[in-house]
Amino acid sequence: MRHAHPGRSSRPITPRNSSDEELRLVAEKGGYVGVYFASFINPGHPWGSEDVANHIDHAIKICGEDHVGIGSDHGVNDVGDIDTAQAYVAKLVAERRARGISVSGEGTPFGTDLLGPNQFRVMADTLSKRGYSPRLMEKIMGQNFLRYAKDVWGA
Repeated sequence: MRHAHPGRSSRPITPRNSSDEELRLVAEKGGYVGVYFASFINPGHPWGSEDVANHIDHAIKICGEDHVGIGSDHGVNDVGDIDTAQAYVAKLVAERRARGISVSGEGTPFGTDLLGPNQFRVMADTLSKRGYSPRLMEKIMGQNFLRYAKDVWGA
């Protein structure tokens, strides 16, 4: 899943991200934009749910509330030994760079407050604190994806 960097209209921040134009096209065709939890959403700085929420805010402004949701590339980040996990990720990133398939700012997939089985609850709480209605939060946290999946795969 992909997202656009807030404030960037025509050039994505990394090859995996989408421009505002691309986001609009996805929405116009009835598609789904999943904002994922990734380290390069705030390159060079610790990141967390507030950074992800900034991207969700931006995507909703561009696509509308019916076409945006969570697109976590990493599943549940339930890490017991963060140092070992960080070393493993560093090795993967080095291999990806050597193969020419890494993205700028790629690094740890572990957000400051988006670790473990509560990461989606934390994300929902962050959106709630921003004033998102329960209906909109349900859409973002899963209903929009379910609608899209149903459209593509059928009931």
